[in-house]
Amino acid sequence: MQIMYVLVFLVSLIVVASTTTRDNEALSASAGESVAGHMAIWHRAAVGACEGGCPGGVVDVRPSLHPHVASAPAFASARFTSRYDNVNNVLVTYMNAGYRGAMDGGFGTVAAGLQYAGKGESSHMGVWDASARAVMFSRPPPNSQRSMPLASPFMGGTIPDGSPVMVSRP
Repeated sequence: MQIMYVLVFLVSLIVVASTTTRDNEALSASAGESVAGHMAIWHRAAVGACEGGCPGGVVDVRPSLHPHVASAPAFASARFTSRYDNVNNVLVTYMNAGYRGAMDGGFGTVAAGLQYAGKGESSHMGVWDASARAVMFSRPPPNSQRSMPLASPFMGGTIPDGSPVMVSRP
């Protein structure tokens, strides 16, 4: 009988340990999708801000955000940066390096979440590869270009290696 109690206890430990791991992974994925949704909103606002043309460099997105969203804590921090190249008509939004450590899984969970958050988005999504100096698209554009080289630093700023990136031509 005592052996039964020990076996039941061990099986219970295994079940608790395996479900806790899955819960943490699910929470990390959900957090990544949430931040990716914020990034998609930020990028859409940047596209709206640059529809009539923008000067090259950092785009001030906050005036283009909906007032209810602009005051939200997710947009109050310097989580994302949008830069516009007015010569090549390229708008790039990326996640800042300081935020990487705040996410479980780092940039990867956000890059994966962009696949869900960006549905219906006409922007191209990918990850910045600093060694190649290019955005490696996870969802390539219709012309089947798998990457897009950018000058580094891009419009006066350095994109962190591995950062999720959204690219548009407003």
